[in-house]
Amino acid sequence: MSVLRILLRLLAVIGMLAVIPPLLLVTLLLTESGSSWLISQLPVLLRPLDIQFSVASSRGSLRERLELNRPSIVLADNRFAAEQLILHWHPAAIFDRKLHIAALQLSDVRLQLPPAEETPPTPPELPDIMLPIALQVDQLLVERFLFEQGENRQTIQRAALALNFDERGLMLRDLHYEAGGVQLTGALSMAPVKPHVLDGTLELAADQSLTGEQVGAVQAVAHLQGTALEPKVELQLNAPTELRVHAALNLAQLEPGFELRAEWPGLSWPLQGAAMVSATAGSLTLSGVPSDYRL
Repeated sequence: MSVLRILLRLLAVIGMLAVIPPLLLVTLLLTESGSSWLISQLPVLLRPLDIQFSVASSRGSLRERLELNRPSIVLADNRFAAEQLILHWHPAAIFDRKLHIAALQLSDVRLQLPPAEETPPTPPELPDIMLPIALQVDQLLVERFLFEQGENRQTIQRAALALNFDERGLMLRDLHYEAGGVQLTGALSMAPVKPHVLDGTLELAADQSLTGEQVGAVQAVAHLQGTALEPKVELQLNAPTELRVHAALNLAQLEPGFELRAEWPGLSWPLQGAAMVSATAGSLTLSGVPSDYRL
């Protein structure tokens, strides 16, 4: 046997010895006990980054399904806490350059942010959005979400969606949002590069408790097209009366501009109950910016 062949075999053995310990370590960490140990070390590992992390208990493993009870993260004045977080994912998809999350479920979430700093207003910009790997989320579910920022306080009863993000762009489906008497469902897609072409349909329902007795419950369907900063909306109001609205918005300027045309077969006030005022079929056209109509 030649010296070169012996050296090659020795190098192969040394390479295997170098690879086996990390593989064994990763395999151990993917077990339930290994995942539990790693989670218990996170407070120490994150402390140099000024991140405070805590969790009451965990169950499952990072290999597929992990459940965290009462996780909490504090970074400066930003605080996140939840009663429960469940992550179900497929790590093998990483080898196909995809982060595949089968389900991410959170309940009783509280997010606290410091008051927003006042900055001079500037026209909004939306850069190209590209991720190093594709993202697929089959189910994202948040139940009972409280958002606080300064005096701003928002509560969401339920939010759910599925999404895909790859070179074709962002695609949202099975969208469901419920908060403050408003329910929103539908699907939406957006191209990843400028001008970020939009396409989607959203269905809206608002309870009478929100709109009042004179208006009543509202049901509407909106079709979105155009681009992210210059969207075009076709809104069909089905209840409490029929109304069709065509709107073109320009959000890429300091004060948003709009062109709006509303059409109706007939209107009365109040919208439900005995009418005090009635009008036949008609239309209304408005354009400009909000300050043009300030009294």
